[in-house]
Amino acid sequence: MPSVVFRLYAQLNDHQPPDRRQTPQTVDVPEGERVGDALRGLEVEPAEVGLVLVNGEPAALDRALREGDRVAAYPPFTVLGELPPS
Repeated sequence: MPSVVFRLYAQLNDHQPPDRRQTPQTVDVPEGERVGDALRGLEVEPAEVGLVLVNGEPAALDRALREGDRVAAYPPFTVLGELPPS
């Protein structure tokens, strides 16, 4: 089984045990597991995810995971307030 490191940000940690929040988690995933399925295994619904980076590069939820991958998952980004005039 490939070992993959996951890092969840902001409210994506809400369903994690307290000792696993805001910290990298090494997870063994089945061969060929997709990012979205692995996130479900971590109690994160793919619909709650706004951005996924795998090894620092944007990735789709259907990307197959490989040994040593590092996955960062972020909730959707929002803009607060007004943007300054350009």
